[in-house]
Order: sequence, then structure tokens, then C-alpha cells
Amino acid sequence: MDTKKILFIVIILALSLRLWGIGSESYWLDEVNSVRRAEQPFLESMNLVISDVHLPFYTVLLNPWVHLFGNSEIAARSLSLVFGVISVYVIFLLGKKLFNEKTGIYSSILLAVSSIAIYYSQEARNYTLYLLLTMLSFYFYLNLLEENSWKNKILYFIPSLLMIYTHLFSLLALFVQNIYYLIKNYKNKNNLIHWFSVQAVLGILFIPWINITLTQSKKAELLSWISIDLMKIYYTFFDFFNHIIIFLIFIGLLIYVIKKHKIEKNMLLLGLWALLPIISVIVYSFLFTSLYQTRYLLFTLPAFYLIFAWVISKLPENSAFTALFFIIFLSSAFIYMQQVTLEKDDWRSAVSFLKENVKEDEYIFIHPYYHQYIFSYYDKKCYNTGDFYSCNFHENNVLSLNWLADCCNDSTKLTSTNDENQLRYYIDDNIWLLNIRPEMYYGNNNLFEYLDSMKNITFAEEFSGIEVYRFE
Repeated sequence: MDTKKILFIVIILALSLRLWGIGSESYWLDEVNSVRRAEQPFLESMNLVISDVHLPFYTVLLNPWVHLFGNSEIAARSLSLVFGVISVYVIFLLGKKLFNEKTGIYSSILLAVSSIAIYYSQEARNYTLYLLLTMLSFYFYLNLLEENSWKNKILYFIPSLLMIYTHLFSLLALFVQNIYYLIKNYKNKNNLIHWFSVQAVLGILFIPWINITLTQSKKAELLSWISIDLMKIYYTFFDFFNHIIIFLIFIGLLIYVIKKHKIEKNMLLLGLWALLPIISVIVYSFLFTSLYQTRYLLFTLPAFYLIFAWVISKLPENSAFTALFFIIFLSSAFIYMQQVTLEKDDWRSAVSFLKENVKEDEYIFIHPYYHQYIFSYYDKKCYNTGDFYSCNFHENNVLSLNWLADCCNDSTKLTSTNDENQLRYYIDDNIWLLNIRPEMYYGNNNLFEYLDSMKNITFAEEFSGIEVYRFE
């Protein structure tokens, strides 16, 4: 079977795996925030991006997408699916350019069955766009290394600029490219001048967002939930390779192949791309503020798969097929478990349950307060209002602690928009509490403990990350 037919089958496989169950889970908080921003008129949408901690390019694309296809889970997540499937083709091009067609095919298979790539292809977030633009940047970067022409500069410049306007960690990809370019061209002053001219233009065109980024960085509370420890680093490699067994196979085969074969020159670039950003973020997170999240480092994933594909391509043909079959088999089991297990907060079921069971004279407390965004999406009554806190209070008897409030005592401030904006006004009523992932959000379980000390629990159930209690 020729390469085009194999690649077509791999792309169809990638598409099928990413379509499977794309709308089966509820949105989680960040997805609703993405969709809510994108639904606004364009300029208002950009103002919402500026007021948060994100970069704008994904929202620039999602804005017309949701206006065209709607804001359902399937509709909004499909944009990420498109980027995810295109990425499978682009990694083939990278593997072919770096090594040969065989390596390109093997790398496309690895990405097609990557559970983490599938997961983010089914999420209305910017991560598969970030992954795709990083690969396009590196692909045209390789062309630029081969021929320092204006055409190659422009082709490299466009995805690189869009990449840094998609996720701030993409600056680490530029850092890798600069390090490698210096290694390759440190004796060629003319090439260095041309290269740093391109980088300078990228920097100049990013200046409009630098001041915004500095303002965003002051919102430390938005990042305070991020932590780092050795287990979190371990799970990055678990997630990247679907299972720790596959990671160990990768390490074992890599050592074996390095002993048997000469390391090709492009392996240095892939090694830098794979490891330098991760090491940099680990060091920064331990020394200063933790920024370590596996999804922020997703742009390093292609480098690992390209190295893995190169390793497999160096094995005898039968051994290579056996290794691929085993990897696909193990990955399939993990993908199946991922697809049948609810991982996102099940807001769809929780809100449906509340509609059926909460009485008119009972109050609903949502904790933390910002999850009223997603409650509003599934309840529908207040989703399109400007002040959904006020709307939720009047329409649904929904309350939250005021975001500045200390918890908890009778005078703790609430989000209600009348004079009765303290906890003491509601403590004698029947209360439903939605406690969302208390282990994640600042370890904050104080509201539950306060209510538990004052009242009796008559109902308790969890909807995949959403703890629902009724207090009398």
C-alpha cells in the first residue's frame, strides 16, 4: 500500500477517534468561558479576552465559528477537532522533512491514537490550535534553515506570529528555535542578521499585547490553583504516551537504537523542542510561581512522537510493526476508558437534577461563585443576561459567596442584589449546596463545613466533580 493511502487511513482513524463522544460530556468552566467570550460581538469579545489571562487568536476564530454553527458542545468543540485532525497531517510532513516518509507515517499514527491529543480535540479551548501552529512554525522553520529566502521567511513568520497570539508558552517554542539557529549558524553573520530581523519583527508585532499581558499577570488569584510536584511531572509523561508502559518502551527502544545507529543531526532540534520547555517551566515553577500544567506544554508533544517514530523506523520491519501494533493496542484500551469515563464536571445532569428537585422556597448555593457562568449555560434562563448573578438570584434563588468574602460566619457577604446579602438571612432556610471540586479550587471547603455545623444533611450525591448537598 502506498504512502498516500496509508496516510488517508490514518487521518480517517484520527477523525473517527476525535468524533467519538465529542458531545457526550458537559462543558466545564473554561469551555463555557471560551464560548461565552466568542458569542459576543467581535469587539466586546476581544475586551473580554483582555480582561482575562488569555491571548486572542483562538477567540478570533471561535467567534465566527459559534455564530455560524451555534454554541452547543458538539458545535463549539468541532473547531478544536478540525485543528486536531490537521495536526495529524502536519506531523507527517514534519517527520518526512526531518527524516523520511516512513517516520512521517509512524509519527502520524502516534498522534492519531494519542489520548491527550484526542482529549483536547474534543474541548472548546485553544490547545489543538496551539499544537497545530507550533508544528507549522517548526515545519517552515526547517525550510528557512535550508534556504534563507523571503518566501521561507514569510511562511515561517505567519504561523509563528499566530502561535504567540494563541498561547504565551509558545514563546518557549521560539526560544528553542533561537537556540538551535545559533548552534547551526553561529559562524554565519549574514544568516544571523536575517534571522534576528525576523525575530525582531515578531517581537514588535507582539508589543501591543505585552502591556495587556503584564496587566493580566497581576491577577495572581487566577493562577493560584496551579501547583507542582513530582507526581504531576510524572503524569505529564503518562498522559503524553497514553500509559507509562508505552513511555518505558520508548525509553528502552531509544537507548537500544542509539547504541545501534548513528544519531541523525535533526535529533538535537527535537531533543531541545521536547525537553527544554518542560525543564524551563519546572525550574521556574519550583523557584517562583508554579505555572506547570501538562496542557500548557502540549506543544512539545510532536517532538516526543517524532523521536519515537524515528526510533521505530530504525527497527527491523517485523519488529517495527510489532511495536506499533502493541502501542496501538495499549492506546486503544486507554482511549476507550477515557471515552466511557466522565472526566469533566457533569453540569448537564446536576442542573437537570436541581430543576426537578429544588422547591420554590429553597436556595441554591454555588461554590466557588464563578461557576454560576456554567450553571447559567445549562439552566438557560440567565445565560444571555449581562448580570447573571442578579438574574440567577431572582429567577432561581441562586447565591454564592461574594468573591471578596471571608468564609464563613453570619455576616459573610453574598452575591445577592438586595439588602439581604449576608449568610445569616438564609441559614434558617433549606439550602442546596453545589460544591465544585473542593480539592482543586484553593482547597476551599469552608462553606460546606459551616453549613454542616449549622444544619443537617438530608441529601448528598456527586455528579462527576460536582458535590450536591441538601441542608435542612
